[in-house]
Amino acid sequence: MYACGPTVYDYVHIGNFRTYINEDILRRVLELAGYNVTHVVNVTDVGHLKSDADTGEDKVEKASKESGMTARQIADKYEEAFWEEWAKLNLLRPTITPHATEFISEQIAFVKGLMEKGYVYEAEDGLYFDVTKLSDYGKLWGQDLKDKLAGARVEIDTSKRNQADFAVWKFSPKHEQRQMEWEFEGYGMGFPGWHLECSVMAEVCLGELPIDIHAGGVDHISVHHSNEIAQTEALRDKPLANYWFHGEFLNINNQKMGKSLKNFTRVLDLDDAMAYKFLCYQTNYRKQMEFTDDNYEAAKKGLAKLRGLARTALDGEDSSPEELWQPLFNDLNVAEFLAGVMTFGQTPKATKDFFAHVDNVLALDIFKDVVVEIPTEVQELMDRRVEARSAGDYELSDLLREKIREMGYEVEDK
Repeated sequence: MYACGPTVYDYVHIGNFRTYINEDILRRVLELAGYNVTHVVNVTDVGHLKSDADTGEDKVEKASKESGMTARQIADKYEEAFWEEWAKLNLLRPTITPHATEFISEQIAFVKGLMEKGYVYEAEDGLYFDVTKLSDYGKLWGQDLKDKLAGARVEIDTSKRNQADFAVWKFSPKHEQRQMEWEFEGYGMGFPGWHLECSVMAEVCLGELPIDIHAGGVDHISVHHSNEIAQTEALRDKPLANYWFHGEFLNINNQKMGKSLKNFTRVLDLDDAMAYKFLCYQTNYRKQMEFTDDNYEAAKKGLAKLRGLARTALDGEDSSPEELWQPLFNDLNVAEFLAGVMTFGQTPKATKDFFAHVDNVLALDIFKDVVVEIPTEVQELMDRRVEARSAGDYELSDLLREKIREMGYEVEDK
């Protein structure tokens, strides 16, 4: 399974991580079904321009200029932050995490192969793939090429033959030295187009095409993934992937999350990452998901209930009915599975072994104790009560217990 990873020029928001949560549950369910999964998540550290139409600055280079850090420092900083938040969500670490800058020679060889087959031409600012050479370009999302060309914005680069053509290699600016650039024989210095890296690394890391599953967000369908398919099928005469898995957007107040809308939230901004993950499980990956204060708080309560059931369960082997697990295999219907877990979890048959199996799939830390911050004044009364009991003053002990109860806390000696 190959999944499009982060472009490491800035922090990643919880909407992006919804996609990775969906991909993680897919992997876990595949493993539950008995498959061995080789999971690739790439890191884009060069070549992703501001616009998907191959215009604007390289995002990593731009962040470097604005921060005073080198492009490499920028990429390393934000990749480290990405994996920190990945771990915070209990996501399985990928089997392989290739970086675009590690596969430059392979990407150049890929472009040369496309040129030899007549799919690539030279424009003013780079080498472009001619989409009209493929009769079925855009088949992933069902738009006819004529419609796409007719709907292209007029302000897009006019040096391209067709407005839907995409860059496989960009030339470095003539009067500016980039921090990340490489020699392409016959064309001088430059860097790979964004779409190129995924076609190359999917094949190098996973072997013979087609790979089993290619995953990403729905925003990749019309451009990034369509372009990956085009260049791979043109060169290899084989499909890139047998199955495509796309996760829908996360919305806040009916708006897609993003910096420009000032609703950018990181995993580390959340006070309970597992509650957010629990919330994500309530909406199927094919549907847009709403994030609100109310449903986030409801998710916290739901997770606390699940943890309570797990903590009070008795020891014993998992004897859960097979049908309880079936929703997971029905297009990853995690919400239905969770509902079944909550219902079965309240019966005497729900053992700790059962909850352990559930957590192997959902990875919600359901055996984690709920830690409550006890106010200082309550803790002081607790300490005095311990001293009173130690001294044998049970009348004072009972009095202190009553005061603690009046403050909303219950003391139980056992």
